[in-house]
Order: sequence, then C-alpha cells, then structure tokens
Amino acid sequence: MTSIGTVPTIWNGRCLLPWFYDELFSCPLVLLVDSFSIGSLDVFILLPALNYRFIILRKGDRFYEYSNIPSRLEHGHTVEACRLISTGGDVRSIGNPLIKATVYTMFYGGFNIMVKTPENEILPLIIEMVSPRLNIYYMPEASDKNNDLETWVRFGLYLRSGLDSVISGLCGRTIECGGYYILRGNKGDIIVSKSDIRVEGGFRIIVDNSPFRHVVKIRGEGLHEKIL
Repeated sequence: MTSIGTVPTIWNGRCLLPWFYDELFSCPLVLLVDSFSIGSLDVFILLPALNYRFIILRKGDRFYEYSNIPSRLEHGHTVEACRLISTGGDVRSIGNPLIKATVYTMFYGGFNIMVKTPENEILPLIIEMVSPRLNIYYMPEASDKNNDLETWVRFGLYLRSGLDSVISGLCGRTIECGGYYILRGNKGDIIVSKSDIRVEGGFRIIVDNSPFRHVVKIRGEGLHEKIL
C-alpha cells in the first residue's frame, strides 16, 4: 500500500517513493479514561492508542488532516493537541489542563496518570510502558462513577508487568474479575485480558508506548531526499 502523500517512481531499476509533504505529525488518539480530584489536585487517567491516529501533513503553508478515529471515541482533545503541536504552539501556555495533559501523554507514550496542580502545572505521576502480551479493550461509557488513585496506580503496574498479584486483591472492590479485568472510569471502561476475547461494542486498543511521530523532509542532491 502506498503511503499518504507518495507516488511510486521507477529510477535505475529501483522503486522510489518521493515524499510530497514537508512535515508529517502522527498523533495517537489519547483516551481520557477517568478524571477526578484529590484535594486541590486534578487527576487525569490517559491511554494513547497506536491503532487510532490523527495525522497532519504540511506542505508549505498548507495543512491536510487525516483520521481513522471512530466517531464514538471522544477525540476533540486529541485533535486540538495535535494541531497545537503542528503549528509550534507553546505547550507551557496552554490554558486547558486536559489539552496540556494530552500533549504530554503524546510526548511520553504509555499509560499515563497526569496531575494538575493549583498553579496549572501538569505533572506526570505514573508513566508505564504497557506489555504487548496483554489484550486491551475500551468501552466508551460515560458515567458519574470513577475509580480511586490506588486502583489506577496498581493497574499501571499490572499493565507493565502482567502480574496478577498486583491487582488481584482489588477484585470485587474496585475492579471486576472473571478471567479478565474490568476497570471503570467516568469516561469509559478498560477491559484487559491475557487472551483474545470478544467485547461487544468495545474497541481493541493497541497502546502506543512511543512518543508521537514527526517526519521532516530534508532536500538533498539529485533525486535523493532524506526523511528524519
């Protein structure tokens, strides 16, 4: 399959894919799973998806946008954060704490717990790489219920390690267990299993453990162009 913005060219018996754009910004959908307050601190539970992305391509002073994010998945904050990054906006001056936390999650990758201070600073509390051995599903179900910080911290440890002992003690208290785990947030539910299961109405999520992708074209000599 030919990539967006490329047309194959045959030169000296080789197939080249010249890149028509000057920059590409590939931003993961950042799922806001839960949010709550602890005293004067606001907490955001965030999970970036490798398989759902918002892409911005720049050619000169023109921008083109592409997305494969389903409409059922809330993505307004992802779009706004990606646009801000693509235009060189100052992250420190972002007034909306969710947008700022989304930008930071795109930069870090992995399962993130972000905390907003009274000074409007966003501080990472937990950044966990997620084990590829786990199958993760997301059900967008808004509710007035949220989980507590201990549960989400222990869940982050489980996502990295895959050790049941980390969260099994929470079964029947703050999570549901039955061959898989269900954690409920006020924005949606996360279902995690070590085997492939069917989740009716849910979305399979491949967690993006890497920062967002930024491709820049540097013009070289002749037909050669470098992609960084």
